[in-house]
Amino acid sequence: MSCLGTLVPQGPHTLVIPAPQVKLFWAHNNGMGSPFRSFARCLLPALLIFFSGCAAVLEEDGALAIVPYHISSTGRIIVAANINETGPFDFAVDTGASISVLLKETVERAGLPPDTGGSILVHGMVGSGRYPTAIVDTLAVGSEAWVGAKTVVMPGRTKATTGLDGILGIDFLSRYAVGYSAQERVIRLYPPPVVAERSYRGWSSIPLRRLKTSAGPSRLFAIDIEIAGRRLPALLDLGAGANMMNTRALRFIGERLRKRHTDKELVGAVEATIVHAELEVGVVKTARLRWANTKFLVADIHALEILQLDDRPIAIIGADFFNRRDFVIDFVRSRLLVKMPN
Repeated sequence: MSCLGTLVPQGPHTLVIPAPQVKLFWAHNNGMGSPFRSFARCLLPALLIFFSGCAAVLEEDGALAIVPYHISSTGRIIVAANINETGPFDFAVDTGASISVLLKETVERAGLPPDTGGSILVHGMVGSGRYPTAIVDTLAVGSEAWVGAKTVVMPGRTKATTGLDGILGIDFLSRYAVGYSAQERVIRLYPPPVVAERSYRGWSSIPLRRLKTSAGPSRLFAIDIEIAGRRLPALLDLGAGANMMNTRALRFIGERLRKRHTDKELVGAVEATIVHAELEVGVVKTARLRWANTKFLVADIHALEILQLDDRPIAIIGADFFNRRDFVIDFVRSRLLVKMPN
């Protein structure tokens, strides 16, 4: 879903509308950049960590691969991968993409032949398009190899793909339990039973569910969050460098747009859409956890319309929401484990 979007500033506007728990940025800020701009410039077309309270640390728990990552300037979680022993290439970890992606320039660098199997319709944050596919004999992430990977080939050299060679989507990630360590700055890929068969002290377990669309269950996953006493679903989209919500969600939590005005544009691989406002939420709750002063973009999100999810309040939580905490995505038991603060 997060396939390729980035924010393009359109002007120096930022207003502040205070509320008990939320703050809506809308006023003029004397030409200075938005406080959200530094980490929310990019939205794109989900992790076993160091488990305190367990008998064994992660290294002893049977990880299949331990892969260093870095956070890009646009907020993405980036790991290195090899394509048919060529590389390394920079791939974003993206739980909002149901299928993995190679950029056109990456296909050319790796010398991949064109796939004659037709094309795939891709729905991104701000637009849709039909793109060709490519078959990769071996896509290697650390010591793990995905053999015969079918990927979508999308245009490169755009604002949305800056510093990126490809995307690791749910089709790759759901083969594992995927661990993210903020302290060690590594991602660990585990056999699913290693995580699914255990309980961990000192971690909050958040129910993780597939989003249901008009066509049935999707390959997108969501958790419930609470803002201003109201609970709403939030798509888990690690490919998004920023958090978002639609205008229905804004009204649902008791806020509204006083007027429609834009200082940013969300640019995707196909089209662009307007960012209506920036929202600062005093407290976001989920399970036993709380996040303070969390920022969201308010926009009309094309992919939600395509999936017929735009008729309800819904949010999107990106990598910035979690990238300062250790967490694990356990697809088998449908849970997101997040390490509790000390």
